[in-house]
Amino acid sequence: MNDVKPYFEYVLLEPVEKKQILVSDTSKLETYGKVVAVGPEVTNTAVGDYVAFELWDVKDCSINDKKLYTVQESRLILKIPVSWVVAPQVHN
Repeated sequence: MNDVKPYFEYVLLEPVEKKQILVSDTSKLETYGKVVAVGPEVTNTAVGDYVAFELWDVKDCSINDKKLYTVQESRLILKIPVSWVVAPQVHN
């Protein structure tokens, strides 16, 4: 996916399930994502960061059948420490 690059101040996000983020039950944050690409005008967000954002601020897109979002960096709500991210459980 490193050949895909958003324009301007846009960030490309891969959705992350809420149960993978350790946050309070009272959290009002809508959606979480992992940053997979950033535009040239993005200054405070890097590839690999986990962020929270409101779903109404994003544009959906699909690349190779993978659901992704684009959102302006200024619309991101919160940068989430990697230590708060839990690997998804695989059930056999």
